[in-house]
Amino acid sequence: MHLVTSGHSLLTPEQFAALKPAQIALLPDSAIQELISPDNIAQLTSAILASLSAAQISQIPATSISSLPAMVFSALNAKTILGFTDGSTASPDQSVNGNNAIHQLTSDQVSQLSTDAVKGLTPAQVDGGTLLGLTSEAFSAFTPSAIKAMTPTTLKAVADSTFDGITPEQVQVLSTAQLKALDPAQIAKFDADDVAALTPAQVAVLSATQTAGLTTQAIEALSPSLIAGVNIANFDESDLIHLSNEQFQKLTSTQIATLNTDAKVRSLSSSQLEGVLTLNTLPTNGI
Repeated sequence: MHLVTSGHSLLTPEQFAALKPAQIALLPDSAIQELISPDNIAQLTSAILASLSAAQISQIPATSISSLPAMVFSALNAKTILGFTDGSTASPDQSVNGNNAIHQLTSDQVSQLSTDAVKGLTPAQVDGGTLLGLTSEAFSAFTPSAIKAMTPTTLKAVADSTFDGITPEQVQVLSTAQLKALDPAQIAKFDADDVAALTPAQVAVLSATQTAGLTTQAIEALSPSLIAGVNIANFDESDLIHLSNEQFQKLTSTQIATLNTDAKVRSLSSSQLEGVLTLNTLPTNGI
């Protein structure tokens, strides 16, 4: 039986869907090419995509990816997602996707990715420091469970512009290992709502270098109960003046001891200074 005649597949999308994975694996490239042609791409189902190998998926033209129904992306797993993100799974002439294609995914498509598929992402699949080339809006569409499934090194490789899309719900599920891996520029993308979603355990693992990246709005959003766990060693005068009296009163003696320059001490307001004197831990350099 010939599956392709004169460049056209004899199988309809419905017939493709009925084939078993072992049968689809035996199909000639010409049949796959017809299935993923612009005329047929929108008819792909989850069952069909689930039956394709990473190498076969890699043949989908980058320009056609956004035409795939969002629901079919739920069929991807840790291996088949490589068809979108790793050109090494296909021969050079088939690597039309590689690291530069998955940026075509829409927010709706990203939201359908399973936790298992996200677990398959590795730093090696991150091109130029941009996780899959996704927009911040698409990154926002990752479910909290998908974010939690990312390895710390993969999450660290997300571009700052993409990380701008992080949501409070995603922040809440970040593990201490993931948080430790983030760089200051990524932490700087936390807005007031994101910071308010942090737990004391999460705040406690952030380094002084990381917290130095917090914006004024983020610093102001730290609750008094959280501020005691923040490493403020690298806070400069412009950061300190944005600490409220309530926040300042919750600082520990260890935190106060980091105010070890004349400029930092002189930047304190009278009410902040009163809190320092109450703790009787004013740095020896004085004011």
